[in-house]
Amino acid sequence: MGIYEEQEELFELICEKFSNISGMWTGVEEDTVVYSKTGMLLWSDICLALKIKAKFVSGLHTIEDYVHEFAHIIQKHNEQRAEFLLQLQQFVNEKTGHIYAPDEQLCSEKMPKPLDEDTATKLGKQQFLREEMAFALAVDNLKIAIRNKFGYFKYSTSYYKAQTLDEITDVLFGKDYLYL
Repeated sequence: MGIYEEQEELFELICEKFSNISGMWTGVEEDTVVYSKTGMLLWSDICLALKIKAKFVSGLHTIEDYVHEFAHIIQKHNEQRAEFLLQLQQFVNEKTGHIYAPDEQLCSEKMPKPLDEDTATKLGKQQFLREEMAFALAVDNLKIAIRNKFGYFKYSTSYYKAQTLDEITDVLFGKDYLYL
């Protein structure tokens, strides 16, 4: 089957981790056999390096098998994350009537305009504070609706600080898995 060009970085990482575990520093190729006693250690080291949560898969015999398995896990996770982001975008569109880009701040149309010298009077500051409070409430209400829809009820400061659909997806579903 071979290793594809886009999997080269992953292959290098797996070879490095295998060398650290086995003590074999030269001659590690894609057809190098990984014995069962080092397989679980290799799996956990790769998961830690890539910041991936994945259950151990038995039946992997060579470095190439590990490369293809992790490439498959990464691809599957990223596809599921993209589908989740699309569902989240559609839900927010139903609630607000506005289609937000993944990196656009939620309720940005309600964001207060910054104060300038002309409106820096006491009444201008009060109006600014009212607009700021309305914006914060709109974002919080939308995030509460998202929590209810997707069943995310644990306390999370990262969810509280999230201001875009991408950040909310990172908290609810997980980040994109990258090779390195």
